[in-house]
Amino acid sequence: MLAHHTPLGQIAGSDGFGPWAFRAAERGHVHRGYFHGNGMTLHLAYPAGADLDGEFAATCLDTGDHLTVQGWLYESEDVPTEPANRASLHPVLHAALAAGDCSPHVAALIRDWGERDPIDAMQDARLLAQAFKASDAATVTLPDVSRVARRAYRDFMRHYGEAERIGNADKLATVLTEWADAVLQEAIAGHG
Repeated sequence: MLAHHTPLGQIAGSDGFGPWAFRAAERGHVHRGYFHGNGMTLHLAYPAGADLDGEFAATCLDTGDHLTVQGWLYESEDVPTEPANRASLHPVLHAALAAGDCSPHVAALIRDWGERDPIDAMQDARLLAQAFKASDAATVTLPDVSRVARRAYRDFMRHYGEAERIGNADKLATVLTEWADAVLQEAIAGHG
């Protein structure tokens, strides 16, 4: 059976891959695509340089499952190296990602939350950072943040020690605060 692979670029943004981008990034699965065949479509993330004509590891972006894909069942096209939605990210977010000093989780959150309202994203990031600085971060509740911030909180708790959690949350809050400030300045300048 032959199927068709539609390349979508590196994982970025919030255009349908949901919470599994963290899991994919941890596994080094930084490219994504839709794989069609056998009456279904799989939305997968896979490693850079994967042999799409051979067997390769992938993460299902709908379920988070780790899969082994037999690439010979698929026709594939060249895979672009730039994220499909890179043009939609604000220059402040581009600069933060280009600096290369973000953990995979923080980079994924910057890309994902970069599609949100800047003020809401900044507020969630600041509350997340405050929660990790609390005396007992393991028992802190986050009633005033969004569902995506609660998911980020749980992911950080699972994957990082205390110092890394605080550092990553501070980095996210700093980047998203700079972004929100820039967007506000642009709005003020546009009304002047």
